[in-house]
Amino acid sequence: MLNFVWFRNDLRLRYSRVLEAVYKQSLKVIPIYILDTKIFHSEETSPFRRTFLIESLVSLKKALQRYNSTLVVLEGSPKHVFRQILTRYKIDNLYYSKDYTKFAKKRDVEVRKLIEENNGKVYAIKNLIVFDEEDNLLNSNNAPFKVFTPFKKAWLQKLESNFQILDFHYHIKEIFVDSSIIDDIFKGFDNLVEIDRLVINQKNDEFHGGEDEASKVWNDFKINQIERYHNNRNFLDFDGTSRLSPHLKFGTISPYEIVKFCFMNRRNKGIDTFLSEIIWREFYKYINIYFPHVETENFNSQFNNFPWEFDRDKFLAWCNGQTGYPIVDACMRCLNQTGWLHNRGRMIVGSFLCKDMHIHWKEGERHFKEKLIDWDKTSNNGGWQWVAGTGTDASPYFRIFNPVLQSQKFDPEGKFIRQFIPELSTRTQGIYT
Repeated sequence: MLNFVWFRNDLRLRYSRVLEAVYKQSLKVIPIYILDTKIFHSEETSPFRRTFLIESLVSLKKALQRYNSTLVVLEGSPKHVFRQILTRYKIDNLYYSKDYTKFAKKRDVEVRKLIEENNGKVYAIKNLIVFDEEDNLLNSNNAPFKVFTPFKKAWLQKLESNFQILDFHYHIKEIFVDSSIIDDIFKGFDNLVEIDRLVINQKNDEFHGGEDEASKVWNDFKINQIERYHNNRNFLDFDGTSRLSPHLKFGTISPYEIVKFCFMNRRNKGIDTFLSEIIWREFYKYINIYFPHVETENFNSQFNNFPWEFDRDKFLAWCNGQTGYPIVDACMRCLNQTGWLHNRGRMIVGSFLCKDMHIHWKEGERHFKEKLIDWDKTSNNGGWQWVAGTGTDASPYFRIFNPVLQSQKFDPEGKFIRQFIPELSTRTQGIYT
């Protein structure tokens, strides 16, 4: 009997609904990660994101080794890899975290069909968000929410009455197959990947992948920043954010862990504000579940015929931080150089592209996908449609971010601008225009 846990964007051992489900069935599982090279080496995959993934996989493998197990990394498409395994062995049970994008659903349907045709069982476990469609989080008309504020209210009420869902009961040491057995099973597989030997071409020294690193970042944020988060989160020249977004993207930290702490301490305004940001993440995945057309179309169809313009020279100037607007250019250079950008910066450059240049939000969405270390399909799409005014937004078209006023308010001394625009580093006046 061979049982597998298929790690994907849940690269952790703690606070995992998948591992809890395995433990409750008293199973021993082989941990596997499938490196889909078409995605991994794609031009649309940020090199910073690629590096963060490698570091996270190395960290997960080391964590499993502490329990006398190991991580099997196989190269290829998921369907091909599982078909390859099935030529040698029967897969009795396969566990993985439920995912919600069109791409993920299609991939998972193909794998499920393959396993079940070979008399195996597949378990997709809710593990990426607190509530999904199975929880029937709906409005008074029994329809999905379309606006954040009432969604948040209902989400908090549901959590209040179901707080036990944030508790976990399992022992990691009792879950995984020993590494010596795993090594024998996969002997002769020519697509085994030595993850420790993968070349890292580009990295950001401020972000490191892995569950232990995620815990350090989270603990540091709780100790030093979270209680003042509501005051500091918007400043570009001050490190007042959590820096947890890439860890949430790859699942090296669990949203359950974060939500539990924040919900229990939400009387503090900073913590309550941070909890709202986590709920925004839940909201965008919720929107993707109930309105999957948002992945490729406007959420609000009334903007389908909007006369967007596309000037390639202007777009490239935006991409390269050469628009002539210091705060916009500093933000874009920050993104290009580090793979990360403050959320306030994302709103500023997004508004500038869509509302000032009149360039379609899809162009910005695509560029962010190529650059961001924390790119997530639902959050990236939701953010872009929000700033473009085509998404779930009560004030869609008349919200425009003035780049000069934004820089004066959120980079009051021009430190952020000077950091990323060296040609302005010695200027004492006129830094914003």
